[in-house]
Amino acid sequence: MRNGKVKAFAEIPAGIFENAPATSEGPPAVQFYSTAAEFSAERRWLEQVVNDVVKARRFKSLDLDPKIVAQATATVPVVTRGLVKQLSGGRIGGGEKGKGMTNVFVPFAFMMLMFMIIMLSAQPLLETAMEEKNGRIAEVLLGSVSSFHLMLGKLLGNVAGSLSAVAIYAAGGFAVAAYKGWMDYIPWDLMPWFLVFQILAVLLFSSIFMAVGASVTQLKEAQSMLLPVWLLMCIPMFTWLQLVREPNGPLAVRRRPSPLTPS
Repeated sequence: MRNGKVKAFAEIPAGIFENAPATSEGPPAVQFYSTAAEFSAERRWLEQVVNDVVKARRFKSLDLDPKIVAQATATVPVVTRGLVKQLSGGRIGGGEKGKGMTNVFVPFAFMMLMFMIIMLSAQPLLETAMEEKNGRIAEVLLGSVSSFHLMLGKLLGNVAGSLSAVAIYAAGGFAVAAYKGWMDYIPWDLMPWFLVFQILAVLLFSSIFMAVGASVTQLKEAQSMLLPVWLLMCIPMFTWLQLVREPNGPLAVRRRPSPLTPS
């Protein structure tokens, strides 16, 4: 194996076909030796083949039909659905079937899009503020307008540029979804909220980046000051999976104690 002539080998215990009781080290197991044993495709293939053969031999020793055992031990599927609601005329609607992993990765895609747009919009303001201050350009500009109007104009222009980038990426994403037939997976009712939070996020982080750029003279100084901002921006990356899994959980929703519940 070290010379590359053999990729892996396995040690199969003698009593693996018997219903041997588990020892202190666990049930009898096949020992698989390889340089990349945990993630190798050979280990997964060997595990599947050995288990199928062992089950067939054990069923045969117990005079059991494998087909009957498979039918008796077949799992019952559990289908997730949304809540039902009463429509006009007394009809019942809603209760759509869940979309599986789509409910997980669609929010992740929108979160990554928002994060990318924020980074593309906020970082240039940091560099621009530093260059204008070091090059004495800000003094010339402040001779014509106030500092408030200067910074506000930068922020509004940055928001417009970020919305243009969102429109470009959204058009590409919608074109791909229409071509693949994934239009039903897009949460159209949440799109206005996405734009609102996108604008607010760009305003917040762009103003922070611009303030940091106006207070330092070198990029190294700005990196140390932006560490808390980076941590704040990365919080959704750390919590998105738990929030999607439990949107009504304690991490996503702060519940007020009931007046009947003693504090």
